[in-house]
Amino acid sequence: MTRHDTGTAFSTLTCGARARLAHVVPTSARAFCKPDLNVKERDMNSRWMKSLLVTVGLLAFAAAPASAQSFTLTAQLNGGNEATQTANGINTGAFGDCTIVVDLTAQQLTYNVRVFNLPSGVTASHIHVGAERTPGPVVVNFAPPVPASNDFGFSGTVAFSAFVLRPDQGIRSSDDMVQAILGGNSYCNVHSTVNPGGEIRGQFTLKP
Repeated sequence: MTRHDTGTAFSTLTCGARARLAHVVPTSARAFCKPDLNVKERDMNSRWMKSLLVTVGLLAFAAAPASAQSFTLTAQLNGGNEATQTANGINTGAFGDCTIVVDLTAQQLTYNVRVFNLPSGVTASHIHVGAERTPGPVVVNFAPPVPASNDFGFSGTVAFSAFVLRPDQGIRSSDDMVQAILGGNSYCNVHSTVNPGGEIRGQFTLKP
């Protein structure tokens, strides 16, 4: 192999390989070792991509708290859930569901209730504070279409400032009530003419 051939072959190697062979290749051939522009470009692109990913990550982190300020909960309503530690449930064909959205940013709660097969007119509907099988006091008032019966639905919005405080149950502020709702310690109740204490009810659970 001529000197020219050696230099040409050496120049086709990567800089890493050329460095490893430097001790066995003549100095004249190593003169052909020029910077590998492709490696440099890849290194620059890698650093640029890392910077971009870090920026995107920071933006996503900054936006996360805003998206986490709203919570959706649901409750399945039926007469069996009206049972308490001292009373049986209600034998009724009525059933339904309730969905609420607790918006911490807007400081309000929105609700959507659906009722089916209610045999007598609806008289009221609320959120009560309390665990399953316990009769808890009213804390959030809904506005049902009194005296609707059979199948119907209703929805609305209640400001946190309109919550009914219950110090005896530990609800001394709207924040306390939000904690009770998110913690599963509240339920929806639909009252009727035949069952004024409540005909169908369901405990709220946080939607995944």
